[in-house]
Amino acid sequence: MAWCVLAVVIGLLQLWCLLGFVALDQNSTVETGRLLRDCGLLFFSSTLVATFGLDFAFSARTSRTLLIHWLVYCIFPGIVVCASILVYSVCYLGHPKFPAILLTQLTVTFAAFVYAVAIKFQHFRNRF
Repeated sequence: MAWCVLAVVIGLLQLWCLLGFVALDQNSTVETGRLLRDCGLLFFSSTLVATFGLDFAFSARTSRTLLIHWLVYCIFPGIVVCASILVYSVCYLGHPKFPAILLTQLTVTFAAFVYAVAIKFQHFRNRF
């Protein structure tokens, strides 16, 4: 479970820095709209999915011929990265609707977290 805590601490560094700046400067506030437009959760999710997907792909127990393994370490990470790029593009180029952007970012982040837990479970299931 240490990997999960470390991934959250490092992956959400943008949020922790922002909260630290707000704590140091009492006059500033956390702008959730700006935080959503920066898409920090999407970059965190993309990194999480890509690293665990590569970890699983290069594992000695991974079969290169099973369709489920291709789904796990190629297709699902590709979907998360494409969704992240699409949402970031909408945020960067236009005026996004914040409830939709928030829901999308939370969905992608939740899917990435479930993916990471599933990959770690698959990888370590024979050790416990």
